[in-house]
Amino acid sequence: MEKKRQLYEWYTGEKPDYLPWFIPMLSEKRDEIIKLLKKNKIGSRAFYSPIKEGFPNSEYLSKRGLWLPSSLTLEKEDVMRINEITHSNK
Repeated sequence: MEKKRQLYEWYTGEKPDYLPWFIPMLSEKRDEIIKLLKKNKIGSRAFYSPIKEGFPNSEYLSKRGLWLPSSLTLEKEDVMRINEITHSNK
C-alpha cells in the first residue's frame, strides 16, 4: 500500500492522505497522450464511457480522462519518464 502512495507522490508531487489505487490524468489531448505513451511502449487507459447519458460531468471526464501506469514494479525513474512524456503534450 505504501508503494501506491509513493507512486502518486512521484506523479503529482503531493502526499496523498488516502490510498490512491489509480493515477488519473485529465487533458484535452487525452487521445494524443495515449498514442504517445503507446509509441514509447507505455500502457495507459482512457476513462470508461458513462453508463448513462445526460450527466455532463461524467461525459466531460470520460472524454478527457486517462489512467497512467501504476504497477508496483515502477521505479521513480519510470514515473519521471512518464511525467516527461505526458507533460510535454498537455
